[in-house]
Amino acid sequence: RESRVRGTMSIAPTVSGAQLRLAISGFIREFEREFQLDRLFPLELLNSIYEFYPRVTFKFIQNGMIGNIGISEDGFTATYCTSESGKTWVNLQIGEFFSSGDKMVHTLTFECSPERANADINGFNGIGFITKNFTLFESDQWNPGGNGSIIFSSNGFLSKSECFINKSETPPETWCSPMYWKNDKVMIKIDTEKMRAILWNSTPKDLPPISNMDVDKEYEQYKGAYFKFYLPPDEPIALVMELGTPQAVKILKQDTQFLRQ
Repeated sequence: RESRVRGTMSIAPTVSGAQLRLAISGFIREFEREFQLDRLFPLELLNSIYEFYPRVTFKFIQNGMIGNIGISEDGFTATYCTSESGKTWVNLQIGEFFSSGDKMVHTLTFECSPERANADINGFNGIGFITKNFTLFESDQWNPGGNGSIIFSSNGFLSKSECFINKSETPPETWCSPMYWKNDKVMIKIDTEKMRAILWNSTPKDLPPISNMDVDKEYEQYKGAYFKFYLPPDEPIALVMELGTPQAVKILKQDTQFLRQ
């Protein structure tokens, strides 16, 4: 039976054990209360449940590309060098596909650093989403869209597909404000219940740092420092990052919030 307990799990990249154990014990108490049980569940099993509890972890996935991609053992760092095949653009999937039935809110923080100290990632790094129809994981040019994907590039260019456009809203412009540069802390929040996401620069130039944004709110002070995604509600979706120049990208932190069922 589904619980109505709310739980939170943080991975940075280690799991917050205290929060997870608290969530599990909450499920147990709710079960006992709902079925009027008097401590029939042996709480000694809490540690075992904790050890095998499924973690929602976003990691870089290579998807069989032949480009020079190096992914760290823990999956939280990806290093890209130009492919010997001449293909100079890659799209790296981040984590497994999710759907509206997951009832979770994921928040991730990234940092992107070019391989050369005097280089930049502006226009050569993008963050977005793909459907299971997407296959362009390696290309000789940037992702043009129209292929089951939407990518917001750091320089403000947006490539999109029809399925990522909400027919009841004004379509997003192809060119938006440039958002982030090398070594900035870039964050994204994904609300799987609402199938919406918001991408923002948490360390924008000339503005105070901002560590949280909501998919439903507008932020006049930070206009141009964030972008909102509409995600198709009836399709499995995955997070993706596009790379077009040698660079290292890191998942610095991730947090998952379990919503009420």
